[in-house]
Amino acid sequence: MNDGQQRHQLDLLKRLNMQHQQEHEADAELLARVESFELAYRMQMAAPEALDIGKEPEAVQKLYGLDNPKCAHFAKQALMARRLVERGVRFVQIYSGGMETNAGWDGHIDIAGNHRQFAGETDVPSAACSPT
Repeated sequence: MNDGQQRHQLDLLKRLNMQHQQEHEADAELLARVESFELAYRMQMAAPEALDIGKEPEAVQKLYGLDNPKCAHFAKQALMARRLVERGVRFVQIYSGGMETNAGWDGHIDIAGNHRQFAGETDVPSAACSPT
């Protein structure tokens, strides 16, 4: 379904829901449901632009470490998180660890090597996120 078709479908659904609400004015849940559909649609339409980190200037991409294979995965997450927060998203979580393997920050076997690897993956992108 393309954007226009989805918009047409949601407009029809809104008209039907509003007609139903006029007949059943006490149904506050229906109005909340209609509003949630509208919010979901606006979020879907805004997401592609918000997540397009390629629109960032080359200097910003480099600052985050997108040109560094060691930290590029985490850098993409950090940059997307920043772009979401700039657009009003109130809670964003990014995750470090377990990309190629199931390893995480739990370094019981080789704590120095483990933490060196994961700190190396997160150091540059985290510094780019920090306020100056």
